[in-house]
Amino acid sequence: GGLLVGCFEPVGKPIDPAKIGHDFAFQLLPEDWDHFEPMLNNALHRLPCLADADMRMLLNGPESFTPDGSFLLGESAETQGFFLGCGMNSVGVATGGGAGMALAHCIMHGHTPADLHEADPKRFAGCFNSVQALSERVPEILGTHYAIQYPGTQLTSARNLKTLPLHNEWQQHKAHFGQVYGWERPLFFNKRCEPELGFGKPEWFEQVRDEVDAAHDGAAIFDQSSFGKIGVSGPDAEAFLDRVCANNMRRHPGRAIYTAMLNERGGYESDLTALRLEPDRYRMYVGTSTIKRDLAWLRRHLLQREQVQIEDQTDRFAVLALMGPESTSIMAQLDASEINQLGYFRHCRARIADIEVDAVRLSYVGETGWELTCKASQAQQLFIKLREAGAKPAGVFAQTSMRIEKRFLAFGHDLDTDTNPFQAGLEFTLDWNSDFRITVDDVEATILNGDYVQNQYWLLAEIPTVPGAAVGSLHDLTVELIGAGVSDTQTDAILFDLTPIDQVLVLDRSGSMNDDDKLLSAQAGARIYVDGTNPGEQLGIVSFSNVAITESELAVLVDQDDAAGVRGDA
Repeated sequence: GGLLVGCFEPVGKPIDPAKIGHDFAFQLLPEDWDHFEPMLNNALHRLPCLADADMRMLLNGPESFTPDGSFLLGESAETQGFFLGCGMNSVGVATGGGAGMALAHCIMHGHTPADLHEADPKRFAGCFNSVQALSERVPEILGTHYAIQYPGTQLTSARNLKTLPLHNEWQQHKAHFGQVYGWERPLFFNKRCEPELGFGKPEWFEQVRDEVDAAHDGAAIFDQSSFGKIGVSGPDAEAFLDRVCANNMRRHPGRAIYTAMLNERGGYESDLTALRLEPDRYRMYVGTSTIKRDLAWLRRHLLQREQVQIEDQTDRFAVLALMGPESTSIMAQLDASEINQLGYFRHCRARIADIEVDAVRLSYVGETGWELTCKASQAQQLFIKLREAGAKPAGVFAQTSMRIEKRFLAFGHDLDTDTNPFQAGLEFTLDWNSDFRITVDDVEATILNGDYVQNQYWLLAEIPTVPGAAVGSLHDLTVELIGAGVSDTQTDAILFDLTPIDQVLVLDRSGSMNDDDKLLSAQAGARIYVDGTNPGEQLGIVSFSNVAITESELAVLVDQDDAAGVRGDA
């Protein structure tokens, strides 16, 4: 008999792969009792009988670890058809069966049997692909194997691999940084001390609250420069994106398009916003940590005959989001009136204090404002102008808090390859006239299987505007008017007196998705701006519940020519 004693030490000992060569299978390293002594003392404390036992050998062998402690499983970004199942972080035996099954499924079917983005080889930035970065990170990763992962946990090794154009500015504002895809991003500002992590109220609560209040009551600057930026251009750019993306990518230049790239199962491969800059040129904004997988997805679905150029432009541009009720007055103060005149999901090229920006009117935090893209070299100049005009910096924690409060979704958190737009409440991003990868039959099957059954609201024009009046029926379910409003002659808005509604998707009078569609929030007494609505027109809100409605069934409720909008989640 005997005892086998092992450990996961707090700080591992890295070794250069070059020192062990290319053919080290089933070999061991020399015994290193000096390095093992602290763990041996702990073992003696737990098992005093070891003091009188003979030590037959110290088994010392190399093990592979990744920068985040999760293994690599799936197809590589660089070479199509090259699959990885490695970097097992000392759990290869424990996970071998499941990992092997998942890898075989990926090779046979082109995807893992369930979403495994935590193990996707494309999750690592190129800056981690160096002996120096790995030698710094891996010893720390070994010590986290059984450590408690408190909210806000950040690794301390291999930092500052990639810094934002405003990194020095954020340091001056006492930013607490977090690393995402190698980028150092400001999580919050006015850091007082190194946070003590736990499961209670965090030490940064007050700072984040102040940043959220700045965006709610004044104007805040969110640095979104780490978001991936992909340039897609060429004679076939429109046809290519209209096939790969789920929304209508044929919209005219000057439009911003919120869309998705879906797999054959209807799941999300990417959640993104695209700007159509010119008839043959787009810029796509994707998640910080998804740039490599999105580039791979686009390039692998490009047909040989298509004349399209796909380019990673992430490092070339900086993006500052100016958000809050005071953002319009700041733009007026900076003589950027053309930006103030932008409609929602419109963009234009303008100048702010001699800085050329691409400004798009949209919001990831729910407050009015713009995302301003400029050359990375001009980011500091732009920030200074916005700061002097009264805007305050806000970090990722504030942005995330406001995003969740507004129910905006994020890939990797709320969306993944197993989630489809109907389950996420994002069916308005589907354009059935586009040849995107998920088919109409797939979506109808999802509806019929009961995945999309929820309360619905429709915004209709030219219907009886008496609350409680029955306006139609569907599947023997009475449809009742629950609110009414009239469009404002001066502002082309609709004023409603109704129970708060979280989302209303306003369409043109054809009842079909087109360039004038908008996702809006409606509350009691809300003012909703609607393109194409006739001033003074009577409108109403109808409600029906527990039934899935397709666009073809709209005629059951009201004539297609009279429709001004469709459903939003209750």
